[in-house]
Amino acid sequence: MHNFGASILCIGSGILLLSDIASAAPRRERHKKFVCTQETGTFPDPYTCESYWLCSYGAPIARSCNFGLVFDNTTLNCGWAKPEICTIIDGKPVRGWSPDLEPPPPAGSPTSNGNGVAESKVMSVDGAGNSSNAISSNRTRAEKLAAYEQIIAKWRYSGKRLKQIQSQSGPTTTTTRAPSLTGPPNFDLPDGVTKAPRNLYTLKPVGEAAIACDKRRCRLPDCYCDAQSIPGGLSTDKTPQIVMVTFDDAVNGGNIDMINHLFRENRTNPNGCPITGTFFLANGWTDYNIVRELYGRGHEIASHSLSHQDFTHYNKKQWRAEIVGEAQVAHEYAGVNMSDIVGMRAPFLAVGGDTMYKMLWDNGFLYDSSIPSGQTNPPLWPYTFDSPLPHACFQEPCPKSYFPGLWEVPMTYFVGLGDLGCSMYDACTHPSDEDDIADLFYQNFMKHYSTNRSPFLLSAHSAWYQNSQAHENAMETFMDRALKLGDVYFVAAKQAIYWMQTPTPLADLKDFKPWQCAHPVVKKPAASTR
Repeated sequence: MHNFGASILCIGSGILLLSDIASAAPRRERHKKFVCTQETGTFPDPYTCESYWLCSYGAPIARSCNFGLVFDNTTLNCGWAKPEICTIIDGKPVRGWSPDLEPPPPAGSPTSNGNGVAESKVMSVDGAGNSSNAISSNRTRAEKLAAYEQIIAKWRYSGKRLKQIQSQSGPTTTTTRAPSLTGPPNFDLPDGVTKAPRNLYTLKPVGEAAIACDKRRCRLPDCYCDAQSIPGGLSTDKTPQIVMVTFDDAVNGGNIDMINHLFRENRTNPNGCPITGTFFLANGWTDYNIVRELYGRGHEIASHSLSHQDFTHYNKKQWRAEIVGEAQVAHEYAGVNMSDIVGMRAPFLAVGGDTMYKMLWDNGFLYDSSIPSGQTNPPLWPYTFDSPLPHACFQEPCPKSYFPGLWEVPMTYFVGLGDLGCSMYDACTHPSDEDDIADLFYQNFMKHYSTNRSPFLLSAHSAWYQNSQAHENAMETFMDRALKLGDVYFVAAKQAIYWMQTPTPLADLKDFKPWQCAHPVVKKPAASTR
C-alpha cells in the first residue's frame, strides 16, 4: 500500500492531495436512492470514488472498496487510487479524467473562465523570483488527511509515527496482546483480535539451526525434519495423498467464476466434504465480499501482503506491516478470524531471510510457503525450521536460524515441457491440447502418489486460466481423475499441516476433525460481481 496520506501530486498549475483521490463526497449525498438502469451489473456510485453498486434483478446493493482503494469503472473492480481513475473535483467524483488536463470546475464557478476551463492556481514563483497571487480553496483538508494517514500508518509507519498521528487525531485503537500468547508482551493488535496460542514448545528462544535432523529431539506435533518420510511411520496404503491447490494475489469478479468451477460443490473428497484450497491474498484488486464467501465455504485465507512488492531487505516491522496488515484487512472487511490466518507467501517468492521468519514466529503464524525446492526423489513433505533446510535454497537471503514450530510448505518444482521446472506451474511451458495439459498435471502428481505420498502443491496465478479455457478444462479433468483414485484429498495448506501434526490413517479420516465439512456463513456460492 502506498503512503497516499502524506503524498502530494503537482498537476499542471494546481496541487492535488492524493488523500482527496480516495476521499468521498459529502456523506449526506449517500442517502439518495440509486436507480438500477439494468437488471444486473456493477456501477460506480455517483457521489463517491470508493463506493459502487451491484444490481441484482433490478435491486441495488451498496458496496465499498476497502483500505483506501477506489472503484475503477473500466475494470469494474477496486484499484489503487489514481486521479485518472477517480478524483474529487468540487465535491463530486470525476472518472476518466486525464492527468494531462487541469481539473475542470463547473462552468460559471469563481474558478472558471465561463467555458469550464480551470483558472485555479497556487502560489508560484517565476524564474526572476517574482511571486503571483493564487486563487485557492479555503476548505481545509487536514482532518481528512489525518484520518486517512492513520489507516495507512497502522501498517506502514513505525509505532512512534502512529502514536504521533493518534495523539493529533484521537485516542488509540490498539490493545496489548495477552502475555500468554506468542510474541513479546508489548505486541499490539487491534481490539478484540488475537492469535491462537502456540504450544509452549515454540516459546524456546530462536537460535542457530541444529547441525542435522535429530528425530529423537524433533517430534510431532511441533517439530518435523525427516522430510522424505511419511509422518507417523504410516505405510503408503494408509496415507492419504494430499493435493494443495493455491492461488496468489487477488480474488474478485474477474476470477471468481473460474474458482467456482474448480471448487464446485459436487467435487468432493472421499470423506464427502467439498474440496478446498488456499488463497494467498494481496490487497490490490481484491473484493473482500467474495473473500468472505470463500472463507465461509471452508477455503483457507492466507497473507500475500498489502502492497505486493519485493520486501527482501525490509526490517521486521516492515514485514509485519505488510503480512499482518493484510491479515488484519481480511479480518476487518471479510470477517476472517485472525486465528485462521496462519500462513503466508512472500511476493515474487522473495523471502526475507531470518528477518521475515522471525516476524512470522513472533506473530504466531503456523507456516510459510515461499521457498522453491528442486525435484527430489522422493519429494519432500513440509518441515519445521528446527534444522537446516533439507534442500537447496536458490534465492538469498535464506533463513539461517531455527524457528521452533514454524513450518515450511516447500514449493517443489512442477516440471513442464522440456523438463524445465517451475515453482509455480503457470510459469512453465505447457502443451496446447487440454488433454495433454491434464496428463502433464497427472505425471507430476504421480511423482508424489507413487512414492512417499508427500503433498502435491499446485500453485498459480488466476490469470493463467483467463488466457485459455483449455487450462481450466485441463485442471478440472486432472482433479476428477485424481479423486477417482479414492485416497486423494484436495485440502488447504494448513489442513495438510494439521494432518501431519496428527497423522491419521485413511480408514479414520471421516472422523478427522480438521478435514470435516465447513459450516458456511453463506449457503450460496461466491458470485461474480460482473
